[in-house]
This record gives sequence, structure tokens and C-alpha cells, in this order.
Amino acid sequence: MRNSFVAAGLFLLGSGGALAQTNPRPLTLDEYQKAKGFQIKDLDTESYVKFENAYILDRYEARKPYFITGDDGLKKRIDLYKLVAKTGMQEIGTMIFYTTEKGKRYQALLPDFTADGKVWEKYFEDIHAIDKQEPNFVLKLSYVLSK
Repeated sequence: MRNSFVAAGLFLLGSGGALAQTNPRPLTLDEYQKAKGFQIKDLDTESYVKFENAYILDRYEARKPYFITGDDGLKKRIDLYKLVAKTGMQEIGTMIFYTTEKGKRYQALLPDFTADGKVWEKYFEDIHAIDKQEPNFVLKLSYVLSK
């Protein structure tokens, strides 16, 4: 019985390193500005794209795009991609590609929860600006992000 307790104790002590996780790395304001310019040519076929050998856009959970038809009867498409810092392979944000029925594309970058307040402020300014051009953008984005 005593050997069982000793073995269990050693197992728990040894597995502590496996349970340790690296702290999430926040998205910086410079990275935010740079990443907003990352483009994906074909959202239907490209699910994993590298940029500057430092960042990766990876289709969010390999999900298909969301199609939303609003009260206006027009269909919008929203594609989500994880923004990953190649160093440490840490997810630092979510890139949003919003395409209208006429093919106009808008882009926004949702920072991860560790980002500085200035990054979040810029994100809210950006989505507010898109919402002025594309009515109900924020409403539709909120719906998709809640899924």
C-alpha cells in the first residue's frame, strides 16, 4: 500500500511539467497594424497561410465560412482565421474576413484577451469604421463570434 502512495506521488510530481503551460503572448499594437494588411487570396481554398516567416493565418478550427442573411435579404460571408505567432506557436488573435454579396471584403483583427488596452481600442475603432460603411457589420460579427 505504501508503495502505491509513493508511486502515485512520484507520478504527480513528474507530470507537473507536462501540466505547465507557457504564458500567452499578447498581440502588440505594431503587430496589430501589420497583421491587418495580411491578405488571403482565395478564402475557399487557403486554410493555412504564412506571412513574413513570423505569422500564420490558420482557418479557425477548420470551420467552413458562416453565411448570414440579414433583414435586407442580402447574404454576407464571414471567415475566421487564427493569427498565430510562429515563434512559440501562440495564438495572438483572430482575423475576420467579411465579404458582401457584391464581393467587397472587409477585414478586422480581434486581439486575444492578453492584448494591451491600446490594441483593443484600435480594434473597436476599426470595427466601428467598418460598421459605418457596412450597416449591421458589428451585429453580424457578434452573432458569429458567439457561436
